[in-house]
Amino acid sequence: METALERVKNRDSDMGIVMYSQFQEKKLRSLIQPNDLTVRELFTGDFQVRVGVDSPLAGRESISASDLEGLFRVEKTHWLEGMFSLDFEMEYMGVPRSGRRLLVNGNKTYHEALSQLPSYSVGPSWSCKWSVGKDLKRIPFQGPKVLLTCGVISRKNELLKEEYENFIQHLIEAYGG
Repeated sequence: METALERVKNRDSDMGIVMYSQFQEKKLRSLIQPNDLTVRELFTGDFQVRVGVDSPLAGRESISASDLEGLFRVEKTHWLEGMFSLDFEMEYMGVPRSGRRLLVNGNKTYHEALSQLPSYSVGPSWSCKWSVGKDLKRIPFQGPKVLLTCGVISRKNELLKEEYENFIQHLIEAYGG
């Protein structure tokens, strides 16, 4: 998220799509205000456990921390970087932080690891009207909930181009509930 803020602030980008938790919102607002930026909330979601469709956990209604013991934890590196990492949120929820861990950068590697290894991931889940693939199951995690917001960072008092507004509207329609 820090990169998106810097790029918009420095006029390298017109807008940035960012994700932040209820615990990070105050920090985000403290960074955008002095830089004449603004954040517009698009939609919200929460964290869910993701497993491959062939995983023994795939048929569960919900998953507890004890269900995850002994499995590889697959994590996208960008969820763990910088001051907006999701480490605190995972700890707050009670997601096991010890054990075998696999860090990945790309979506293909992420999906392959979850499909081929005895593994899981805990990540953002948005309500989506599109088909987002059938290789992974998203299952609610038993524990405290963390609210995630997807928003648009832009410069204050500047109108976004019509193409950007159309894209934003498309995201809201697809993921906004």
